[in-house]
Amino acid sequence: MQTKPRQTKLRRSFRRECRRAGYYLSNDWWLIFRRPRYMKMSLLAVAETGERRHGFKISSYDPEEPYARTFIHAMSAALRLVAQHDPRRYKTVVRQLKVIHCDPRLTTASALYVRLFRLCVVGHGDYFKTAGTNEKRDVTQLEAIFFAVMLIHEATHGRIDSFFISYSSDRRERIERLCAKEEYRFLKRLEKRGFDVAPLYNDRICAARDSYA
Repeated sequence: MQTKPRQTKLRRSFRRECRRAGYYLSNDWWLIFRRPRYMKMSLLAVAETGERRHGFKISSYDPEEPYARTFIHAMSAALRLVAQHDPRRYKTVVRQLKVIHCDPRLTTASALYVRLFRLCVVGHGDYFKTAGTNEKRDVTQLEAIFFAVMLIHEATHGRIDSFFISYSSDRRERIERLCAKEEYRFLKRLEKRGFDVAPLYNDRICAARDSYA
């Protein structure tokens, strides 16, 4: 008598996961059909071995280049910063991101989130290539905060998408505004702890800050 309710529960769970998978596949159709370059970039990122840091796979397009080590150090510093000063948002980053990949070919945006692979592709190729020429150079505090904000922004995209809210043209502005608010909340938290975050207040974050006024 106890097996039937259990089978019903398993069926419901299976159907729910099928609906979830169907949503993610249909939601990423633009990536597969309209942006094959991004799809190829994403598959290469997932295929790269990379290094395991803080439970994430961190990789780069040219693993033999000096900037690859700089990227790993920068992402490690950013993840460590979020974990130490904002555990709640760090949990969101852990849930929504599995792979963090640097690809200098990404020039249309500073970062790209791909829900299908829980992947964050980071651009900023010029910065990492310049910084990578000096292997002894440490990641500065401001740089760590900058990349921490970027990871929180992309993880927020993942969290919004987990509620089956697609990134459509009519919702794009509102979703970006929500991501900017999360950036502002994180920066405000660091500011209260004595960090100098003033240089990171760009127009988008300032608009989110003004909405609280």
